[in-house]
Amino acid sequence: MLRHRRRSKVACSAALDLQPAALPKSSICVSVTATTVESFIHEIDEVERAGADIVELRLDYIKGFDTERDLARIMASCSRPYIVTFRPQWE
Repeated sequence: MLRHRRRSKVACSAALDLQPAALPKSSICVSVTATTVESFIHEIDEVERAGADIVELRLDYIKGFDTERDLARIMASCSRPYIVTFRPQWE
């Protein structure tokens, strides 16, 4: 039987060598779901200007996405921390 121990915020911050006041209270993550590379890059700019802390790059929405051609360009256009997600829909 596995037993889970709950750690307090103070114990977690000590393990990370951070003070509780230094821990972020929350972050806003916004998904970018445009269907072309150009509109995807434009949408990244929009969500960053709107104040998103983290950007989720939903690459599976881009029609004709090519990793070698498009990925580096998209990641370079994002100045905030980002999460890359690619969940292709199988038919």
